[in-house]
Amino acid sequence: MEVNSVIQPSFIHTFSGLPPHTTREYELKLTKMAEAMDEEEYREWVLYLDNNMNTEVDTSILFSMFVVLSTYTRRLKNISQFKEIVERFGEKFIEYPLYPHILSLLYKEIGTSEAIEQAVAFAFTKVAESGRGPA
Repeated sequence: MEVNSVIQPSFIHTFSGLPPHTTREYELKLTKMAEAMDEEEYREWVLYLDNNMNTEVDTSILFSMFVVLSTYTRRLKNISQFKEIVERFGEKFIEYPLYPHILSLLYKEIGTSEAIEQAVAFAFTKVAESGRGPA
């Protein structure tokens, strides 16, 4: 689609020079992007992710976009949109250390005790798999 050719160079520039995705600074920079985002940008980014999830686009760029979109929808308190973003794109980013945190935020927003238990269990599983702590 046309939107890809227009915004792809912008994305590459936007996401180059970010701190490592394992740092708090990374999350803070992406949060600032989400705070500045508007609905039109949101739709463009979702379209871009849709069109590029299974392409050769750098996965770290796609993950950064996913984090911004998740943060944007969560900050708007639009839980159904937040859930849709995670369900639609999240599976590709399971190996990123920040992904369990995003899942935990989603399940916390859903608010049921079952959802919170799922989030905690998933987070502990990912920590154990990474070798960074006990399960």
